[in-house]
Amino acid sequence: MQMVELVPSTRRAARTPSREPSIALFGAALWTALWLMTIAVEGLGVSSVELLLVFAALVVVPLGFSLPLRDGGTPPRALLAAQPAAALALSASVFLPPGPIATLLAAPWAVVGGIAALGALGHIRTRRGLHSAAYVHAAALVYLFLGSATLLAARAGLRPFGLAEATVGVAAVHYHFVGFGAGILAAGLLTAIGSTGPAWVKSVSRGAAGCLVLAVALTAFGIATSSQIELAGNALLAVSISALGTLGLVLVAPTVHDPGTRALMMISGLSAFVATAALLDHAFGPGSQPAEGITAATGIYGLSTAFGFVFAGLWALRRLLELPRNRSFPSP
Repeated sequence: MQMVELVPSTRRAARTPSREPSIALFGAALWTALWLMTIAVEGLGVSSVELLLVFAALVVVPLGFSLPLRDGGTPPRALLAAQPAAALALSASVFLPPGPIATLLAAPWAVVGGIAALGALGHIRTRRGLHSAAYVHAAALVYLFLGSATLLAARAGLRPFGLAEATVGVAAVHYHFVGFGAGILAAGLLTAIGSTGPAWVKSVSRGAAGCLVLAVALTAFGIATSSQIELAGNALLAVSISALGTLGLVLVAPTVHDPGTRALMMISGLSAFVATAALLDHAFGPGSQPAEGITAATGIYGLSTAFGFVFAGLWALRRLLELPRNRSFPSP
């Protein structure tokens, strides 16, 4: 049986040099240096959750901003110019105890998230007949803002809804990687699949992306209110992550002709299965305590989601999709 070409532009993309976002590459180098410094120098007091948040700011967010999405638009240039400085300020903030200075350094990151969310919402409000990827993209940027606001609260030493300090940090990780990172990845997969292929493929991909958007909200609401709601969110999250991983691994990766891009897509798909298994074990396994998300965020689930599923997947899609022109969403 002949395989349907889901990504018709990949033959051309394989012959052209990939345009990797230099900001994300420099951010990855800087994050590696910071991580090594926390290992070599004792007493810095930087937690694994904070390191994950710095990785999101330095690498995942600029990579997600650079991803060309169907009808999704791109952030305005002013926001792209401000993002690296805000990420650097946030990186400095995690080396300080919660307080006024740490809050001041984290504030620009919340501003970046707010501008990105308002721009995306304005983009879908002023246009009609947009591809489903545009709506998933907008939801991802709203989650980025919620993550940046939660992180700002953590740096200020606040505890929304009476949550423990560690739980506030876990919520920020959840919004940054699952809400924004996996959301952008889902929108990218919808863009890659496009309007070609069988109808069931489009239905499954839209359903998986929609479930992810809902699962992020449900899990976050459960963290703040009820462990039972959090369990329901984790179950839906496991379904959506595994479905998105399957789409990338089974349907998109075989159509990619560039070996490096195909390898990254396969890493992302396989990592989705690892993350799903770890999430289900954390939420429903023997002795599980879903309310204590710090274990999952810094354990196999968090690491496989952040570095495997999200980072490798976004990098693969950035290499795969061609950069659109004149599709910037309006500034708020």
